[in-house]
Amino acid sequence: MSATRASVKSQDGFIDALGGTDAVAELIAKACSVNMPPQHVIIMRQRGVPWRYRPALAAAAEKQGIDIPRGFLGYDPRRM
Repeated sequence: MSATRASVKSQDGFIDALGGTDAVAELIAKACSVNMPPQHVIIMRQRGVPWRYRPALAAAAEKQGIDIPRGFLGYDPRRM
């Protein structure tokens, strides 16, 4: 499996861990002050989360005690 495919797969699981499609759509809408229909999150499950939304999702995960996927923020926090 390529790194890109592995990354998208781990992001799909991350969306589930954050509460699923609807919860992530609501989280992004509130945190980023954007209109985020659940259909966009479904696309993110297939293509990966756009960089502009990753910090908001990482912050939410940290508050909930959820592990952030390796490389999600462009670096691996476990290697620092």
